[in-house]
Amino acid sequence: MTLQISTSFVVGLVMGGVVGFVMGYLLGIVSNLKKSKETAKESQAQKRFNSAMQEEDSKRKLKLMAQIVDKYPNSEWSDKALDQVMRLRKESESRSPEPKIDINQELE
Repeated sequence: MTLQISTSFVVGLVMGGVVGFVMGYLLGIVSNLKKSKETAKESQAQKRFNSAMQEEDSKRKLKLMAQIVDKYPNSEWSDKALDQVMRLRKESESRSPEPKIDINQELE
């Protein structure tokens, strides 16, 4: 008893392998592009955070930190900026309980 394989079966098998390879390759490229974009955003958030940390004016520093939280909500730098906002607000309230810093106020 011999097993006969039709030509169309072999062609289908080869085509399936080729299509599968091409799809995997394209998905890999798309995935790498997405990761590269996320890394660039993370880098930009880090630069803004470091710049805000250098700011001496507490109102401006709060505003910059709030912008990081708004623009990069899923970033680790957003978490760090939020921690800084909370710390700065607490410090501001302990120094003088009357005027509160409004982070929504426009910068001059």
